[in-house]
Amino acid sequence: MVAGIFAGDPETMSLKSCFPRIRQLEKEYGGLLKAMVMLSKKKKAERRTGQALAARQRGPDVRGLRAAAVPAAVRPRVAAGERLYVVRVEPETSRVVLGKLRELETSEMVVSNPNFIAIDELRGSKNVTVKIRYRSPFVPAVIEPLGSDQVRVVFDKPVPGVCPGQAAVFYNGDVVVGGGIIEK
Repeated sequence: MVAGIFAGDPETMSLKSCFPRIRQLEKEYGGLLKAMVMLSKKKKAERRTGQALAARQRGPDVRGLRAAAVPAAVRPRVAAGERLYVVRVEPETSRVVLGKLRELETSEMVVSNPNFIAIDELRGSKNVTVKIRYRSPFVPAVIEPLGSDQVRVVFDKPVPGVCPGQAAVFYNGDVVVGGGIIEK
């Protein structure tokens, strides 16, 4: 495998230059296996000390995490009586805001950088069906332009799970009208 990745002779290659992280772990922990065990214990301890609290309260430290890195459904160790979901991630304040499923529902969204296929340009309101996830059902909605690089989508009824950064695709029957990236 190493010969294929680096296109060289594994017998003459340097561990230090090809796999610096492995070398660093060996030096730091006295061996790769010891490093794996210690890092695993460290992660478990961090998970035990992190707290996931109900909506609008401080949660585990998420500095450096992108919102997409946190799964929508979590099983926090808090007594909530029902399943909680990540409503939003606030990396700047190290907060994960949890809430109930109904708090994820929204009746509209804004899509940026729209790309229209079946029409040249969106000049006014248009009735479409929208798909916000691969496995999600088609949702009836009205799309309308918000300037040259955004589209406002108003759903007929509230929809859960609309997340910034995901793709939204607009359909007219089986025909793809266009799509874009969900902004908010």
